[in-house]
Formats: sequence, structure tokens, C-alpha cells
Amino acid sequence: MGRLRPFYFGMIILAVVGWLHWVRQPILHAQGERTPIYVLTFEGAVTPVLERYIEDGIQTALAEGAGVLVLQLDTPGGSVNITKSIVQKMLVSPVPIVVYVAPTGAHAGSAGTFITLAGHASSMAPGASIGAASPVGSGGEDVGETMEAKVKNILSADIENLAERRGEERPAGPLPRSKMPKPRPRNRH
Repeated sequence: MGRLRPFYFGMIILAVVGWLHWVRQPILHAQGERTPIYVLTFEGAVTPVLERYIEDGIQTALAEGAGVLVLQLDTPGGSVNITKSIVQKMLVSPVPIVVYVAPTGAHAGSAGTFITLAGHASSMAPGASIGAASPVGSGGEDVGETMEAKVKNILSADIENLAERRGEERPAGPLPRSKMPKPRPRNRH
């Protein structure tokens, strides 16, 4: 019996060493492979420049095999038509997009709200803000009450659809501006 104990002890040690070697290999392999993260930083109004920047960023991230595209955003807003085009590009992006409203004090205003909600996930730096503004004409002038009501209804429906896509609860009836969903980290799938 005395001779079997060292044998069993040796077998246990061998089994543990073999198991550790087997378990450790995938961990080391995973640490050796790094998935790139592509980062875009934009500060300014939503214009064709931002639209092209995001489009090029998506293509570059895809070509470089990036696992995610981070869009650091600080915008007062801008063109509704350009915003809708940007949102469409983001929604069909093969690379997941995380919108990060930053740095501290940054704002995702008006059109920036839609861009933020179009991301697969979003986050905000401490002190950053998000929110919509009243519709104005292309020169910054007030639009009439009828046009303002139409634009608000369309944009409210767009916000509701983006929120629903992200898994936010869709309210019954139109979404009051004070109840617009705040972006929060969430996986798309």
C-alpha cells in the first residue's frame, strides 16, 4: 500500500499539470490576439464633413478588422437631412459603433441625440449632456408653428424608433421631449 500512494500522488500532479497546460493555452492565445478599436473624434456642427468622416471611419474600421468603432462626439446639432443619412449609415454598419459623448462638458444636442441613439451602444463622460433643441431653418431662423409641429412629430417618431431598436421601452402615444430616452450602454444583439 505504501508504494501506491506515491504513484497516485504522481498521477494527480501529472493530471493537474496537464489540465493547467490545457486551460492556460487558450488564455495565452486570447491575450496574444488583439482586436483593434478604431476611434473617431468629432467636435462641431453636424455637416457633410461629419457624414463623410463617419462613412470613411466605418470603411477604415472594417478594412482594418476593428472589433468596434468608437465615435467621440461633441456637437450642438445641425442638419436634419444629414443627420438622417448618418443614422442610416450607422444602423447598417458591419462594425459595431459606440458613441461616447465626451470630453467632460460635451453636448450631443439636437442632431447629436439621434446620432448617439443610432450607436449600438453609447456612453457619456461625467458632466456631458444630451438633448434636443427646437427646429430652426437652415439659416437659424424660426420656422412657423405648423412646420415646427410637423418636424417635431417626425423627429419624435425617429427617436422612438431608435430607442425601441436599442431595447428601450416605447411609450404609448407621442414621446414628450422631457421623456426622451437617455442613452445607456447596451449590446445590439
